[in-house]
Amino acid sequence: MITAVNADMKAGGLDHVTQLVTGAGMAASGLTFWLAKEREVEVEALISQLTVGLPEGIPERDVVKMIETMLTGPPGVKQTADFLARLFDEDEERYYDLIVALGRYSASCIGMLSALGISSEEDTLEDLDDTLQDFYAS
Repeated sequence: MITAVNADMKAGGLDHVTQLVTGAGMAASGLTFWLAKEREVEVEALISQLTVGLPEGIPERDVVKMIETMLTGPPGVKQTADFLARLFDEDEERYYDLIVALGRYSASCIGMLSALGISSEEDTLEDLDDTLQDFYAS
């Protein structure tokens, strides 16, 4: 993350950090969808389970909001952009905390997929790499 921030500071923008948070959100959303499918539950039900007992304003709650916006299909692009812009404007530190929290969440999902015998960590990471390559290529 520091590399992305430094690159953005040199360039005078936020392109690298934006790509980092978007990619992390895409990974978290894809893993959430995969876990829901494997557990044979609706994505919305899994997401609502994630929010039980989480207070507003913490990075984990922001992870859930990010996933919700990304899983709404084409309208999610605007919702995700609005959510990220609003979060950055309101609390830049919380925006950066979101990136770290998305990484932690994704790591937990990867661990669950492995523990449940659905996909090894290596296979999951390869699938995520392919997904993100496709995402950024389009």
